[in-house]
Amino acid sequence: MTKLGEVARADAAHSATDASACPGCGASGAVGFHHLVDQPVHVGVTYADAEAARRAPVGDIDLRFCGGCGLVFNAAFDPAKLDYTPGYDTSLAASPLFLRFLDTIIDRLVQRYAMSGKTVLEVGCGAGHFLRRFCERAGCDGIGIDPAVPEEGVESVGKHTIRWVRGMYGPEHAGLSCDLVCGMDMFEHVPEPGVFLRSIRRALPSAGGTPVFFESPDRGHVFDAGAGWSVYYEQCAHYDVPTMRGLFERSGFEVTKAALCEVNAQCLGVEAVTKPAGTLAETQVDREPMGLPASLAAFDVAQRQRLASWGRRLSGWADSGQDIVLWGSGGKGINFLNNVPGARHIRRVVDINPTRQGRYLPRAGQRVVAPAALVDSPPSVVVVSNPLWRDEIAQALTEFGLECELIDA
Repeated sequence: MTKLGEVARADAAHSATDASACPGCGASGAVGFHHLVDQPVHVGVTYADAEAARRAPVGDIDLRFCGGCGLVFNAAFDPAKLDYTPGYDTSLAASPLFLRFLDTIIDRLVQRYAMSGKTVLEVGCGAGHFLRRFCERAGCDGIGIDPAVPEEGVESVGKHTIRWVRGMYGPEHAGLSCDLVCGMDMFEHVPEPGVFLRSIRRALPSAGGTPVFFESPDRGHVFDAGAGWSVYYEQCAHYDVPTMRGLFERSGFEVTKAALCEVNAQCLGVEAVTKPAGTLAETQVDREPMGLPASLAAFDVAQRQRLASWGRRLSGWADSGQDIVLWGSGGKGINFLNNVPGARHIRRVVDINPTRQGRYLPRAGQRVVAPAALVDSPPSVVVVSNPLWRDEIAQALTEFGLECELIDA
């Protein structure tokens, strides 16, 4: 379920030369609060060997808060650095918990919009795990658009079909007829969200009433709950519910639901329907500017303290001869490995995604292994990159007969 990367920037709501200008509402004067340099630009790209991994491209992160609409964005983000092509993969489809999360979303959308026999379009569909599962459960047709689509063409799913289109979503797709538009795990990768949403609105029927659903990581989980490992280059925008609601309302949609997702409260979901053409609101935010929230103001110091604390912990384990494994090779794991001092003491990274196993992670260069690889060489400590999967990881270790110290990052 990846990603748009760059969308049409021609009618961008802000000047590309003004780093403080908000890409969500166009307001100027965004306040910086956290900066990182030389971060891997991709979390879905792995490498055949450690040397190639260490040469992976990098970019800077300059997080700023817009007091106009509440958006947190990376002012140093450069979409030209990204290259979403077939082989890009961050899928969690091997996780039962993740599949339950998808099914909860799918079943609600299928029921609410009576999708049986209709057509769903997924923007940023990646390898197509969500879309394929949606069409199977709904009994409907699908259209998937993404530069990382493995193979273009039409695929049969029971009595229905999915049309796979490789590329970025743009004006050329306006003729694609659908009854629901979805975007999973991609909205946080869109550098110009206002531009993007207005392009979707223009592509849908002018009468209005077409439903859309988008899911994205919740800003509160990242900054309020101290999940600092969730800050990485590809995620160029961070939203809370009010920010997401306002963005959709200004872009020609009427929001019907905006809330944290069931099963996975680390994410928020927005359901909306298109307003009739001609009712598109102005993009400017008409309210008093907000000050920098306390959680954001404190984040930089808190994250640097977290890095130092983890560095000491890793060094202590290594000095006592303990073998340390990190479980989870996605964005959080890559952030951890590239920023914690002494992360070189972690020799292996475990992931249940078979396409990442045997590959090497960007810049840090650790090798990804399957869970079964721990049986012949049991670790002393397993660091969990995302606590959401802790129970699944603990169960896997038990099934392998391994007794390890399990610690959340």
